[in-house]
Parts: sequence; C-alpha cells; structure tokens
Amino acid sequence: MNKFKTFLATIVALLCSFSVGAYDFEKDGIYYTITTTSSFYNAVKVTYRGNSAEEYSNEYSGDVTIPSEVTYNNKTYSVNNIGYGAFLDCSGITSITIPKSVTNIGQYAFSGCTGELVVNCDIPSASYSEKYGAFYNSEFTKVTIGATVTSFGSYAFKKCFALRELVIEDSSDALSMGNLPANTEGLFYDCPLVSVYLGRKLSGATRDYSPFYDNRYTLKNVVIGDGATGIGAYTFYGCFGLTSITIPESVTSIEPYAFYGCNLSSITIPESVTWIDSYAFYGCNLSSITIPESVVSIGKYAFYSNSITSITCLAAIPPRIYSSTFDENICSTSVLYVPYSSLDAYKNDSYWSKCYKKIGYKTYTLTYIVDGEIVKKESVPYGNTIASFENPTKEGYTFSGWSEIPETMPAEDVTVYGTFTINKYYVTFALDGVVQKSELLEYGATIVAPAFPEREGYTLTWSEDVPATVPAMDVYYNAVYVANIYQVYYFVGSDLVHVADVPYGEKIPEYIYEPKEGEEVFLGWLGNEYEIMPAHDIYLTAEMAPVGIEKLIGDGEQNTVIYDLQGCRVLDNQNLKAGIYIVNGKKVVLK
Repeated sequence: MNKFKTFLATIVALLCSFSVGAYDFEKDGIYYTITTTSSFYNAVKVTYRGNSAEEYSNEYSGDVTIPSEVTYNNKTYSVNNIGYGAFLDCSGITSITIPKSVTNIGQYAFSGCTGELVVNCDIPSASYSEKYGAFYNSEFTKVTIGATVTSFGSYAFKKCFALRELVIEDSSDALSMGNLPANTEGLFYDCPLVSVYLGRKLSGATRDYSPFYDNRYTLKNVVIGDGATGIGAYTFYGCFGLTSITIPESVTSIEPYAFYGCNLSSITIPESVTWIDSYAFYGCNLSSITIPESVVSIGKYAFYSNSITSITCLAAIPPRIYSSTFDENICSTSVLYVPYSSLDAYKNDSYWSKCYKKIGYKTYTLTYIVDGEIVKKESVPYGNTIASFENPTKEGYTFSGWSEIPETMPAEDVTVYGTFTINKYYVTFALDGVVQKSELLEYGATIVAPAFPEREGYTLTWSEDVPATVPAMDVYYNAVYVANIYQVYYFVGSDLVHVADVPYGEKIPEYIYEPKEGEEVFLGWLGNEYEIMPAHDIYLTAEMAPVGIEKLIGDGEQNTVIYDLQGCRVLDNQNLKAGIYIVNGKKVVLK
C-alpha cells in the first residue's frame, strides 16, 4: 500500500507540475486557486497548500466543511471545483463536507483521506479508460450522499477499502448512477460495505451494473427510508449476504430483479405496493409470503423459489399473475390462503387456480380486553366483517369505548381495548328538609356525613341509613330530631304495677291505681313533680291510706274538716261524692 501511495503521489506531482504551482489565497483553513474571474462570474477550486500535493502532510485535518462560495479581496467566488490531489493523504481528517456547488472533482482529490464524507453535489463520472472515480482509493469509513445529489459518477467509490457504511438521504427523486458497459467494475468495487441506508430510489442499474453486486457477500444490513417511492431494478441483485429487509409504506413498486438471489428468510411487503415486477424475489430463501391487498399485478418468476411452502394473498380481487410467477412444483403441494369472501374468485381465476389446487382461508383471533380483563375472544376469517360487540356494563362506571376496531378482519390477530370511566354522583345532606351539604363524589368514595349538634331529649335520625361509600346513584339524606321515649315506672310498695312510654316534652298521662280487694286505699303518687316528660325516666311510688273517709265520719267526726284537692273546704260532710279529699292533712279516697 505504501509503495502504491508513493507511486500515486509521484503521478499527482507530475500532473500538478503542468498547472499553477501555489494557491492564490487561503480562507478559514482552506486553500483556493482562482480559475475564473470576470465582471459577472468568479470561480475557484480547492487545492493543496504547497507547490505539489505532497509538499505538506496533513495540511487539512479535523472537521472540514467546504463552502459553496468564498469572498476574497471584496470579490465573491463560487467554489465549483476540487483540484487534483487537493486532500491527498490527509489522514488527520475526521469528516469532510462537499457543497452542492461543486461540479468537478479531480483525480486523487481524496486519496488516502480518512473519517467521514458528506457529499451534497452531483458526483462526476470517470471515463471507462481512466476508471479512477472522484473518491478513488480514499479511506473514508462512512459516506453520506445528501438529498440534493441527483447522480453518482461511474467508479465514484472504487477501491475505497475502508468504506463500511453508506447513507443515501431521503428524497422523493430517484438517484441516477453512472451507467457503464457490461462486465465493468461496480460503483462500490472493492468496498467492504456492511450497512446501507437507502432513502431514495436508485435508477440506472442493469444486470451487468448493479450498485451493490460487488458487495454481495459483505452487505448485511439494509434500511430503506421513507423517501424511497420504489425499489429500483437490480438494486440488490445477487446480494447473498442480505437475509432480511423492511420495506416502508412509501414504496409503491418493486422493479425487476430488485432482490434477485438475495438470501432473504422473511420479507414484509407494505400495503402501499401495487406492482411487483418480474424476478423481483427470484431465488430468495423465503418460506412464506404475504401479498398485501394493494397489489394488482405480479410479474413472471417474481416469487419463483422452491423454498416457499405457504402463500397468503390478501387482495380481494385476484392480482394479475403468470403461470410462471410461482414455482409450479411448490404450488402443487402448498396452500394458497385468500380472503374468505374471495374464495370463489380465486378458484375461478384461470391463473391462480392453475397454480394452486389448494385454496383456503385463514382465521385470526379477535380479543376484547377491558381494563386488563378479557371479556371476549373469537376466531374471525380474514376479510370478514367484524360484527359489533355490545358494550360491557359495570356498576358505578361508564364505558368509554373501544380502541380502533377494523371494519374487516386483517391478516393478523387483533386486540381491542376498552376502558371504564368512574362515575360521579351527588350526595346531599339536609336537616329538617333544609340542605346543609351537597357534593359530587366518585362512585365508591367514602361518605362523611355532616355532624349536627346534639339536642336534649332528641335523637338525630336519618331518613335512611347512610352507607359507608357512594352508591351508583344520586342520593339525598334528610335528618330530623326525633323525641326520645322515656318510661314512667309506677310502684305500689316494691311491686311494679305499670309502665308508661312517654315522648320527651309531652304531658305525662294520669294513671290511677285501682287497689285490689283488701288493699289499702290509693291516695296518689309520691315523687311526681313533672307535668311534662323530662329527658330521663321517672320512678313513682303509690301513697296508700289504711282507712277510708266513711270510717272517719262514721266514728262521730261530723265536725271533721275536709278539703278537696284544690284546697277548698267541703262544707257538706254527709253528702260527699266519690273522689280524693284531704282529711286531717291526709289524702283519702271516697268511692
């Protein structure tokens, strides 16, 4: 390699000896030679520092950004050229960015450069006889092709021995590659590419000039970006090292031989694809294929492979195919799965029915889950209309609805999620019909009843029992003060002869004890000092008289002084009516 570089440097020195030796000016660490100056246009090219490319080593290092224009002596110049050997053997460079304004890159301009390269200009082609492209023999480890680039030059990255990663930025415009005669060295010849990000469609490839064919054993990782509208013909032709790839929804077509001979074990074709051209997946190591509903045409030998054992075609209308689209030996033993509603259409299609004798349908699982709990699970054939499912109910909650439910069953299991939202209810408290407190609470929340003051002789009573938590409805609780019932106990001696239940505050009813035969005469109740029932029980004892008033009078006591209970003297002692009287300071009952 060192001998080669010495030889290369000698060639560059000889080439440069026929041009202007020194640079014209330096700006921000970059050396320029003025190539055009006029009243309407000025241009410069980027060059090296000395009289030859090898005079100074590493005159460029670190991160280098070439501007699209530069000002010198009050004159603005367009930077449109990078001269021969401008960055020769600048191994101290970590990255270099080339602007869109550059239209020409001289031979060996980046030979021996290291780090990362960002290109925003179209890359000029080398002639078939030269075969020394713009970045020939550079040692960049990563190259990024900007979205403004419209074309690659032939041999552009030939013998970039360190190049392992390529990024082609997203763009809806196709990126054209230099087109060379058959059996020529490819775009990335002798590059050990491992990883490619392809953000746009590549055009111009042919069977004899596939962009990554020279990397067919090293290329392992490919990501296709959202800018790509199609996979160009021969893009990954013969890339045996490529085992898996994801195609984005932006892609609408897969052109001929796009993945021919790739060692793909699986492929997901998005719903955006409408056209799969001939030989697109010929010879791939696919065991099963799912063709999306959007596809309308599949070319000859597109899926011709003896490894395929199962094909699922989701298109409701059978796509156009050819008798050679699939390997006929495989078709005779494998099963074609189609939408349940399209079974007859495929069976009656002359090409599909000729390819496949076994045509059936697949079912997938539809699961309804509410708040983590499975409420329903069923098997639904692909393409069938999904029947509506009654919303579940739950006390104290409102069902908030399901996540998105497809109209028809897709070719995959579907899980639908639902949630309940907790309800709120009004809890109202009143006292004697006057609202004291009302609040909106969640179902199941703890209820705290207001504390009303105690009232003597009364018990606070609610219209109904107040639960511990909020029920599934608005509730109204009215509290009233209810008079307590107290007891009046009547005793004759030690015998309890009567009990009266009297509400607090009401008048105590009169109770007259009727003595039994042989008993003393009942005169009244001792201790009865209340007319209105107090807030406690009352205990009364009968006052009994051993003798009646007739005896007192009959014993010759005609002059006995007798009073009624109102304190009035009774003058007629001989004609007393039945009742209670006061005789000589004692109560006497006259029957």
